[in-house]
Amino acid sequence: MANKKSEISKVARLCSILFALCKSENIPAQSLATFLNISLRSVYRDIANLQKYGYEIASSTGPDGGYVLMNKINMTTEQVVVAGNELEKKNVDIDLTDEQLRTAVKMDLMSKISRSIFNTNTIDSDKIADNQLKGDFEKLKNRLYFDTTEWYWENKLDKMMLHVVEAIADQRIIEIKYIERRNAGEKKAQAEPYGLVWKGGNWYLIAATNDEIQRIRTSRIKEIRYTEETFQYPKELNIESWWKKDLMDFGCGNIEVILEAYGDAIPEMMELTTKPENIRKMENGVLTMIMHVDNYDWLVPIIMSYAGKVYPVAPIELNERIAKLVAIMRQQYQDVDVKEIGNEIEFDINNDARQRIARKTDE
Repeated sequence: MANKKSEISKVARLCSILFALCKSENIPAQSLATFLNISLRSVYRDIANLQKYGYEIASSTGPDGGYVLMNKINMTTEQVVVAGNELEKKNVDIDLTDEQLRTAVKMDLMSKISRSIFNTNTIDSDKIADNQLKGDFEKLKNRLYFDTTEWYWENKLDKMMLHVVEAIADQRIIEIKYIERRNAGEKKAQAEPYGLVWKGGNWYLIAATNDEIQRIRTSRIKEIRYTEETFQYPKELNIESWWKKDLMDFGCGNIEVILEAYGDAIPEMMELTTKPENIRKMENGVLTMIMHVDNYDWLVPIIMSYAGKVYPVAPIELNERIAKLVAIMRQQYQDVDVKEIGNEIEFDINNDARQRIARKTDE
């Protein structure tokens, strides 16, 4: 019988493998087996489990071959604070100590394991290897409630969802009438419905129309008509992979937007989701954000909500758009007796009302 004191739990072993892959590249399976005092078969099984949880681990053969973790693990500022070191929030990789990296690895793995559990709504030995951890997640599972309603916006019943789900299950070609993004007009198309994605309070249909896969928010679908034709689901299509790539491509363009944020608007603007290639830099207490977009309309309400603490440097058209809106508002409120409030408007950085009300999307 093995000595229990020398055994390492399977979850801890997964953490050790991730830690090693974060520190080095092209690690042979035999090196991992020797390091963890386990068999090669166990290494192969652990790597396969990590890949199931969403880690992109590539392997190569040859003298310099081995395993490589493609999506390196890093820490958010909040995780660094938990680990005991407060750092200025940046949109760049943070150089971590080994202790901080181990914490980041453990938190990331626990997040992926829990997501896997709740996605399947089951607990089994293939999902969670450690018995104690299984029990903890079982308790936690019964104490979680997911409220999918918006904070301040009415949640309208999506009448088309049932029809969309049925068409996906039957792999049946449908004819739909829907409203395109940024276009008030309606469009008709024949579609092969492949799947659904939930994001930001909305369901999105992933479907092929005119031999091109696209996403259509289901609340934009006005009519659905079933046809007698069916289709074969593309074997090479992975909904999650397609969705992530589509989001990375969405919104990219040749319009350079430069924003400057001041004072207590900086922490919130640091949390604004942007593309990896966009730039954030702090200098003399001013946060400068540079991004390249195909449309900047979505930035207008965000900028205006900060009452001057976020300033659009470029393009000039965005600056002029906001100036005109401010002029209209001044005209509407010209008869209002405003008390002296000074030039500064303070925001409660612990109040997330702006983020909650801004989550309503017209995407």
